[in-house]
Amino acid sequence: MSASDKKRLRKEQNATALTEKQLQARKEAKKLKTYTLTFVLAMVLVIAIVVGVVVTPLIAGVIHRNTHAVTIGNRELSTADLSYYYVDAISAFYSDFKNTYGDYAEVYAEFLDSVMPNIPLNKHPYKDEEGKTWADHFIEAAKTNAKWTFALYDEAIANGFKISEDSQKFLDNFESNMKMYATMYGYSSLDGYLRNTYGDGADLESYQRYYTYSTYASEYSSHYFDGIEFKDEDYRTHEQGDKFKEYNSYSYASYYVKSNDYLTFLKLGTVTKDDAGKESTTYSDDDKAQALAAAKKDAEAMGIADNNTVEKLNAALAALDINKDKKDDNKPTFTETEFALYSTLSSNEELQKWLSSADRKTGDVTVIESKTTDADDKETVTGYHVVLFLDVDENERKLADVRHILVKFTGGKTENGTTVYSDEEKAAAKKKAEDILSEYNNTKMTDADFEKLAKEKSEDTGTKANGGLIEGINRDSAYVESFLNWSIAEHKPGDVEIIESEYGYHIMYYKGDQELSYRDSMIDAVMTQEAYEKWETGLTEKIKDVDVNLSGIDTKYTIAG
Repeated sequence: MSASDKKRLRKEQNATALTEKQLQARKEAKKLKTYTLTFVLAMVLVIAIVVGVVVTPLIAGVIHRNTHAVTIGNRELSTADLSYYYVDAISAFYSDFKNTYGDYAEVYAEFLDSVMPNIPLNKHPYKDEEGKTWADHFIEAAKTNAKWTFALYDEAIANGFKISEDSQKFLDNFESNMKMYATMYGYSSLDGYLRNTYGDGADLESYQRYYTYSTYASEYSSHYFDGIEFKDEDYRTHEQGDKFKEYNSYSYASYYVKSNDYLTFLKLGTVTKDDAGKESTTYSDDDKAQALAAAKKDAEAMGIADNNTVEKLNAALAALDINKDKKDDNKPTFTETEFALYSTLSSNEELQKWLSSADRKTGDVTVIESKTTDADDKETVTGYHVVLFLDVDENERKLADVRHILVKFTGGKTENGTTVYSDEEKAAAKKKAEDILSEYNNTKMTDADFEKLAKEKSEDTGTKANGGLIEGINRDSAYVESFLNWSIAEHKPGDVEIIESEYGYHIMYYKGDQELSYRDSMIDAVMTQEAYEKWETGLTEKIKDVDVNLSGIDTKYTIAG
């Protein structure tokens, strides 16, 4: 895969489901680098969220610039130097927490809840770290980021790497650019802006040095990542054995029979009233066991071999005593999950194992326990999943490139929070789309002709500028159903058709297939991440850090809510 294809693929994969290995790789990368350096490079656009200790600025500044705080490899960092990494680690953490996933979500939420009242970082214990505070954590993050930055900067220079033209122009005019940002945020001087953001030791010379290192490191990181390439035989070797199924997609229908629903349906429990007359219900272990047994009985009644279609299962579900009195518009139904990746189907390992079994065939049905685990690792069965296997896809379909021209619906009225368009309004949009298609049909009907029309006529602001082009589409891409279904259907380059979506009418143009299949694009992502991390670790693990005097780092920083 070429570097340009790698860049394009990486962009498209942001809208694609990830395998468990990809998710884990991202988590490990986050642990290694802690916070993205992309944010560091954008810090000039961010108002500081950190409030420092009040000390006479000039005196403190001289001290911070001349105090040897830490040695990173062969570089001696002053308190001022380390503070850039320290403050940006805190700021990046604060800005990024809402987008955090997995293991970090709970930690982030707990941390922000506790610091909103402006608790100093050195007064708040870091989660699961004995005797460690959040200030300690951010100092470690600062040193980790510094090691990463110097390792990649040195590698970039050694290999004659040149940063982008825009970045070089920014560095060439660094002082004037920084003064512009300082003025933008209401500061009368650049030094005042830097000191308020990074502490009293910050000044133009040291910050420009920090920014230069960070720019080279970040861009060289992307350059190396985008340059990693594999051959077809590498993909085939990677997926051998049990790994093969990790890149399949599975289609199934399921319904969760929840035991708690039977507590109410069977009228179990003991009702009591408090002094104010408010009723509450408590359930004994026997009540819970009875409800669970009833849930299991109903699940097993549905999960018989004869119920081998979604229609049959929905009929069996509606016929259960617990659902008989429910109105048609309120009766539960099986949920069809289409082409969910094996590794992200569910945390239920039994479900994954059943769906991915080599002898699984369409129409197979089973009942699988749903369990929760408490803090003491005690498992409790809470209900049963009735699951119908529909299909498996090995994702050999090539990634698709399409263009489109959107003609939006106009007018409409709001009903229950949704905009509804009349038949006349839809007809007007369709007529406009048909006219544009006629205009295209009067050209030579080339890709360039469609691109030109899309730039002129499309009402999709996201793709208009590049001629309506959307690349690397696969069955898990995050597009509206009609758009996605057309894009992944079998087409020849140049096929054109008008389709309707919730946004309006799309004049679709099939540009062609990419070289990679969806399967190989997923494998490539995993292998690239593994290769990159091996390279990155090889560089960073060589660099050692030695604390000298960290007393000048302001561990009393608070994050202002």
